[in-house]
Amino acid sequence: VQAPDGSAAIVAYVQLDEQVPEPEPLLITGLPADRRYRASQLLPGPGEPWRGEGQTFSGAVLARVGLPAPRRAPLTVTVIELTAVES
Repeated sequence: VQAPDGSAAIVAYVQLDEQVPEPEPLLITGLPADRRYRASQLLPGPGEPWRGEGQTFSGAVLARVGLPAPRRAPLTVTVIELTAVES
């Protein structure tokens, strides 16, 4: 889900079946390519660190390369917030 002005987005990653050792990156399209976004994991709370936590990505990188997907156990969800940052 993206804010109409491109200032933020919420992404949910759901692991339905067996755990994968290295999940494919999550491609996030529709954000302005020239804006930068900071990634924050909202759910689940503290626990195994997610390698994308606190990193910034351009909208272009999110659309072409993707956001690092978190490792998840079966039948779990991770919710990630992307917030635009000033350059």
